Amino acid sequence: MIRSVKPIICMGILCAGATQAAELFVGWTRTSWGPPPDISLQVPGRAGFGAVLTEVDNSGYANKWDRGSIDLSFGSQYSGFADEVGLHDSGSAFSIGQSDALQIAITNDTGAGSSMVFHAVMADATAPFSNSPEILQISYKEGGLGLAPGTVLGLWTNSPGSGLTGYDDYADFDADLNSYVVADRTLSNGQHAVFEIAVSGGSGATYIDNIAVDGVYNPAPSTDGTIAVTVDPADQKWTISDKLVGMHCRYDDARDSIYADGSKAAWAATNNIGFMRYPGGSTTKTYDWQNPSGGITADSWDPVYSSSIPVNPPSEWMGLDEYLAFCDAANMIPHVGINWLSGSKFRTLEEGIKRASNCVQYVKDSGYPGAEYYIGNEDMWELCLLDDGVASVTEGAGFFVQYAQAMKAVDPNIRVYWNNNNITSDNLLELLAVAGGWVDGVEFHSKWPYGGDGDMSVWDYDDWKTEFPLIDHRRARTHRDLADTLRAAAADAGYPDLLMANNEYGIGKNQYIEGFNRYTVNLVVIDFLQELFIGNYDRSAFWDNSRQQGASTGEQSLFDPYNGNRFNPSAAGFEMLAPAQGATMLGSSSSHANVYGFAAATDAEYMFYLINKTESDQQIEITFDTAGVDAAVPASGLSLIEAIGQWGTNQSIAVSFNIASNSYTGTLPALSYNRIDFARLNPPTYEEIQSVDSGNWTNEATWSVDDTPDYLDRVLLKFQDVVTVDAAGNQVGNLRLDGGQAYLDIVSGGSLEILNNGVYPTNGAVSFKAAGSALGIRLQGGSLTVGGNFEFGAGGSGITNLFSIEEGTVSFGSYTAIAAAGGGYSLMDMIGSGSSISIGGNLALGPGAILRWTADENSTVSPMQSAAAKNVALNGSLIVDLSAATNQPSEILLIDNVGSGSISGSFASTNIIGSTVYTLSHSGGDGNDLALVYSGSAYDLWAAPYSLVGGQDDDDDNDGLVNLSEYGLGGDPTNGFVDGHLPTFGSSGNVFEYVYPRRTAIDSRLTYYLELTDQLISGIWTNSGYTETGAGDIDGMFEAVTNEVPISGKTNEFIRLIITTE
Repeated sequence: MIRSVKPIICMGILCAGATQAAELFVGWTRTSWGPPPDISLQVPGRAGFGAVLTEVDNSGYANKWDRGSIDLSFGSQYSGFADEVGLHDSGSAFSIGQSDALQIAITNDTGAGSSMVFHAVMADATAPFSNSPEILQISYKEGGLGLAPGTVLGLWTNSPGSGLTGYDDYADFDADLNSYVVADRTLSNGQHAVFEIAVSGGSGATYIDNIAVDGVYNPAPSTDGTIAVTVDPADQKWTISDKLVGMHCRYDDARDSIYADGSKAAWAATNNIGFMRYPGGSTTKTYDWQNPSGGITADSWDPVYSSSIPVNPPSEWMGLDEYLAFCDAANMIPHVGINWLSGSKFRTLEEGIKRASNCVQYVKDSGYPGAEYYIGNEDMWELCLLDDGVASVTEGAGFFVQYAQAMKAVDPNIRVYWNNNNITSDNLLELLAVAGGWVDGVEFHSKWPYGGDGDMSVWDYDDWKTEFPLIDHRRARTHRDLADTLRAAAADAGYPDLLMANNEYGIGKNQYIEGFNRYTVNLVVIDFLQELFIGNYDRSAFWDNSRQQGASTGEQSLFDPYNGNRFNPSAAGFEMLAPAQGATMLGSSSSHANVYGFAAATDAEYMFYLINKTESDQQIEITFDTAGVDAAVPASGLSLIEAIGQWGTNQSIAVSFNIASNSYTGTLPALSYNRIDFARLNPPTYEEIQSVDSGNWTNEATWSVDDTPDYLDRVLLKFQDVVTVDAAGNQVGNLRLDGGQAYLDIVSGGSLEILNNGVYPTNGAVSFKAAGSALGIRLQGGSLTVGGNFEFGAGGSGITNLFSIEEGTVSFGSYTAIAAAGGGYSLMDMIGSGSSISIGGNLALGPGAILRWTADENSTVSPMQSAAAKNVALNGSLIVDLSAATNQPSEILLIDNVGSGSISGSFASTNIIGSTVYTLSHSGGDGNDLALVYSGSAYDLWAAPYSLVGGQDDDDDNDGLVNLSEYGLGGDPTNGFVDGHLPTFGSSGNVFEYVYPRRTAIDSRLTYYLELTDQLISGIWTNSGYTETGAGDIDGMFEAVTNEVPISGKTNEFIRLIITTE
């Protein structure tokens, strides 16, 4: 119900212990029964803040209700009974009887000049209304707000005709105050406000939980007017994504007049723009990459479409080839949308999937393997309804998997994204239950104040100035909290690396905003993007580049098509933020509710980003909590401010160092976005170190510098150099085998760790050059740990690069590619069973990949273990050498595919040496592992260790029992003194008992029966004249079978045991 607890404003991380703004003012939840309050939560450290929950003639608490929320998190606003995962039968809820009420009294005595701006009064429903007409009402009772006493803030009823029945009547009761002007919902210092939750008109009691009030707290200004800002360089949070500053291109709006001169691509390349989403949003629903219509609604697969006359001429839109050329010029990885609607709508699902996989093949053949794709755009429900008239996330996930499987069969290295704008933790888990092994990321779209249409309030410039943090008002949740909330849910489900993307953020429709000019509306865009940095997103794309069709002005796009395609002020903000991509997020804070941002660190500098949303210049004092700034190097500042024509311009900021206070001071212009850079004291540096001779890793003479490689360095092994690692504790930032006949040998006692320090060239990767002669890594003991990608590239044409693992530990922390590049081959040679091989990311094999396992005498190998929720895509060749094996187990595990996903692809060739009784299976192990499965008979499996000369009907040990009988009785066919379990017999009254052993395994494929005759001369035996009366266990492998033969009146009876096999 409440978005989350945010005691104070912080940059990148929640801080504590200072007087700052808060989202949650106070909340109560019930975990045991009794009069309220039970458990309350309010802003900590806020002296003078008071909140009390009381009953008004309410005795209903004595009637215990056994479904309450006990998660203490207050959930998410607008996700109560229907979605609240914290509902527990062991919990309790607040009970409100008829004509009774609960009252919330809040007092602000936190200091002169402070204020509280209310956003909502909320409660989660934990039970449906009673069947009789009943009303629940939330109102403002009295106090210092500008609202009239008795103002109804929210009203819910189950009156006849409402269609609300049972457990589906209301998810929660959330009274939104944001429709009232800020002044009327502001509580100043020394004032109080009382809200009431009352029930009437029905019978029985209504049950609610997680009662709460939230809003924005504005602290009293500091006495000297200076904003205190702190940075803690030691508080390193995460590595900021390198694809957060992204563009969004609607192909039908992408005219040659905008892109043909190459200036937009050059701008993107110069400023490290992460990617450009194409072909757009709603256009994806009709887009045909092979035959584009050029229009947003015209679909070339629609039977009424005329392909001879496109909606718009080619000069008015961007085709796929033009887009790929843009990506090439802008140094971007393509991010392409897949139309999954038209196939099901106009043709067949199979045709739609085929078109998608053809697109992947085309992009790959155009030089972009490993591109990114989003499947569908805001149309999952429409697709589901086309299929069977019913829509659900589970059904949509099923369609997603069919597309993703086909696309990844073409290029296993691609990433695919699922789209759901209304994503919650619950429906994300529903997706992952079906598509977890195939989805790489989830994307959702949101605007400020909200996207789409509906009966929504108008938000103005003054609302934005006082809003912190930015809120998606359609879904009543903050943008900065969503990614981590979803990421935590994905991690709990076994998918910690799922990518989070807001790939259509921007400004809502014009009718829902007012009071902005060109500059200020673009400042909102920059504010929005800053929230995505602080929220730890993996991808984001600003909607939209040109926004030409259907728009009367171009103020809200990246560049304005009505003003010569000139960049809007948001572009300047993107240029300022782009250097923070790939940097490290630091802990930081601000003492002002409307001046906030984040701090980041690169190897060379600290960058502090601050938006000033006030209309006054603001004095700031920046203090670093720990040492790390080189005060001898002047700090530099850049500010984006409004200029003539509202286009915005950059100006420098003077930043001074105060020796006495060990702090920096400066002035932020009114309504500005700012970046201040500080030089790092003794910044870490990396070197590119090359081998100059064969030798030991720890010997300085091996390297091009008078030192050995360090954890930040990039190491290149050059032509014919063989470097040996025989000591523990070696670390490096990047390793490349960069010359033919270069080898890295890791022997017993040696360890090498390739650390991922965040950005290339210290990104923890290992790569192999496609040289004219072989090169490789040989693990002969010790360990190799790779924090980044393991890019095991093939050799040059006809050349095989080598990675051999004879003994030791191999751990790949991320993506592993074998023969994804190079014209030759990559041989991964796993010898014996003395090694541990784990792969933490996706495993993808190219056509030149060769996986070879050599089993030991026990037919045991060192299997690869693929991490949970990662893809395994086969290709190339498989060799398994069993020539040294002396036994034949029922299964030999090759790849332990942890998780529920299946292994995709296949080997072009499979060669099993030394055995003809094994076949390759994708469903070995626990059902989804790659394994050799014994395909011979159970007799063959038993006989293999004995190395018999004869067949089933021969007697190798000449003891009178043929080999098949030895198998059937548990004997040793090579030792005449070991016959196993022989039959026993004896008489009892008028019956003769014959007891023989029988194998119990269902796959023994043996048949046991008796044959009888009363004389031996005729040679006539019959399978009759006896009765099997029971069986009892002998040793777990055999059972004793008792048979009775009637002997009354008989003088002779001969009995023999027959054992046959299928």
